[in-house]
Amino acid sequence: MIADRLRRFRPKLNITGGEARLESFRVFTGKDNDFDDNHVTVGPAARILPGSGSFDETALVNGHDVISVQIVDTILILNALIDIFDFYRQWETELLHAADSKDFQRMVDVSHEVFLNPIIVVDAVGSVIGLSTVFGPDDLDELWAEIYRTGAVPISILSKPLETAKGESVMAWTFEPVEYFMPSGKKNIGAFLGEESEVMGSLSVWENETPFHPGHRQLAREFCRIAGFAIKKNDENSSVLPKSAILNNLLTGREVDDDYLTRLAGQFRPPWQLLVVRNYFRLEKLHMNSLIDSLRKQDFSCLPIMYDNDAVILAMTGVTPKVTDLILRQRDHDKSYYTIGISLPFFSFYDIPVWYRQALFALDKAARKPGVYRCEDYALDYLTSSLIEHNAAMRLTHPALGKLREYDRETNGDLYETLFKFLLHERSWVKSSAALNIHRNSLVYRVQRIESLLGLDLDDPMTRFYLLLSFFIDKKSQNRHK
Repeated sequence: MIADRLRRFRPKLNITGGEARLESFRVFTGKDNDFDDNHVTVGPAARILPGSGSFDETALVNGHDVISVQIVDTILILNALIDIFDFYRQWETELLHAADSKDFQRMVDVSHEVFLNPIIVVDAVGSVIGLSTVFGPDDLDELWAEIYRTGAVPISILSKPLETAKGESVMAWTFEPVEYFMPSGKKNIGAFLGEESEVMGSLSVWENETPFHPGHRQLAREFCRIAGFAIKKNDENSSVLPKSAILNNLLTGREVDDDYLTRLAGQFRPPWQLLVVRNYFRLEKLHMNSLIDSLRKQDFSCLPIMYDNDAVILAMTGVTPKVTDLILRQRDHDKSYYTIGISLPFFSFYDIPVWYRQALFALDKAARKPGVYRCEDYALDYLTSSLIEHNAAMRLTHPALGKLREYDRETNGDLYETLFKFLLHERSWVKSSAALNIHRNSLVYRVQRIESLLGLDLDDPMTRFYLLLSFFIDKKSQNRHK
């Protein structure tokens, strides 16, 4: 960044690093303490770079990075350095003032002369909260125009795979500024905003008229540090709502703006599942927070939060196996202590409390045993459990069951179980007789007797459905009484 500000002197550059955070500068005196990582040392090139420096140049040195200008008057360069450091300190001061009032647009405005490239700051779901107004909607490309017009990063862009400037494919940005390729082929520097792995927004600097160099990443790092200070001061009236707060609000039944939900759905494509992770052996929050932090650092799409002392995770259905695998790898001597309950897949955020209850129901089925427990494995049990409570008050099971039970009691018969197995095996004579351990002819006789006794048409699919559902409810009720 110093080289950028010394352009009028037409400097020669030999910069291999360029990312040191410089506090100030020093004048070369020939002593051993003239050089350190946090200062740039200034002096005659022939003295500061013996054997390679010219007598008619001034050199600026930090580590292995060297800037040479063809000027003998060191004072002129020192005055220029004073102006440069004052410029960046003033920028930092203005950033802090804007951050104190959570004015992200102001933060972007005061940063234009620093980056000399377009800047966008968005919240956790991609809605713009700061954008370089120096550039109009038609000054860059179609993507810029769309963001400028809609006030949001398109969902199609948020969900695209990423490629770094080094050609590496990644699934997500990080809290460290990194150069990425945009769909247009141009570069941008991107980084998340927030703290303690909580993504609350992001910064994007687009390469336009000023080519990127390592100093831009250092400036982006400083912007993110101060913006993180601003964004963590979030309150209920703030326009900055982190994704974790969105999920927390959904779980508690609070109203969430439809725009937040639409954009969240764009980043986490349906169908989704909710996972509830519990450790029955350790009830304090510290280890669970550590687990949540490790999940947030992964490159697959999931949203983990702490809720009611459990880890609750929103994940795309295709990602769920990766999440459970990572959790179960948190082992001590090959033993996992985590119990995971997983909801059925769903396509709408509006009924999140329902899916949460499903995951809790699966947890209950675990009986405090570690492992993965899916609601779909107990869905019928879940459904009949819900119906039992209503049936206890309304007695809505098919009356045929009571008739068969009474007939069996009087005759020492087995027609109740016969009809249940016959319906359960979809009226297959072979499978039903095998399940009852009786001859096929005996089964035919029993079914005829049942039809005669009850006057039912077992060819009617709705009659069969009502009967079979009634059997499940009746049998579960009997087990409860036992």
